[in-house]
Amino acid sequence: MNAHAPRTLATDVKARTGLNVAQCYQCGKCSAGCPMAAEGSLRPHDVMRMAMRNERGRLANVSAVLERKVADQRARNAALFKLANEVLSRYEKFGLGEALKAREPFTGIARAKLESLMQDYEDKIEAQRIKPEPAPVTVAGKGNKKP
Repeated sequence: MNAHAPRTLATDVKARTGLNVAQCYQCGKCSAGCPMAAEGSLRPHDVMRMAMRNERGRLANVSAVLERKVADQRARNAALFKLANEVLSRYEKFGLGEALKAREPFTGIARAKLESLMQDYEDKIEAQRIKPEPAPVTVAGKGNKKP
């Protein structure tokens, strides 16, 4: 690499990977076939365009947001794992006596208690569930104009 060439994001990518981002046609095929494209705010071809334009700061901001999302999802997964282990532990302790009490026909107190416990677990699981984000909005280019 020429010592006097300006250092850009594209030159850094080329130096680290050997890929020339200027060869990207921006056709969108990489984004269309990428299973993770809908997970973030940027699709693969958006990242390539930003690399061509040397938008290092914007990519760093997106990276920071994604890192926070991953940390949040890891924490939620850990909470769900703990909750699942608690459910399994209670199930292991659920013996014949508890089963007979749950089917007690007169007052149904044990059954109501069991149903309440199940509802509590459902609420805890729903609170930890990761909700999908809306798909990123694309900017209409010259070829995407609607009639």
